[in-house]
Amino acid sequence: MNLTTARSARRANEIGVRKVVGAQRYQLVRQFLGESFGLTLLGFVFAVGLVELIGPSFDAAFSTNLDVARILPRSAPLFPVRVQSPMLRSCENRHTRRSDRRSD
Repeated sequence: MNLTTARSARRANEIGVRKVVGAQRYQLVRQFLGESFGLTLLGFVFAVGLVELIGPSFDAAFSTNLDVARILPRSAPLFPVRVQSPMLRSCENRHTRRSDRRSD
């Protein structure tokens, strides 16, 4: 059993428990997209911090002059938000349309 299979088995168990407790599909989707967004943002912050930390020694070792501010535009920290927020809005819109249909 590899790592992905183990994670999916654990996720399936978690989904089952949450459904039994009464979670709706949109709530599960929102949770998983939120977790994905959080991990993406955390990874981005970690990567930029690592580049800032290791950058000077990299520049000295390879005789380069890499500047993070020059490589990344000022809006780069918002990149994960720009990518994933439309997905979150799409899920909410689908849920709203479905609940509107059911109320008729």
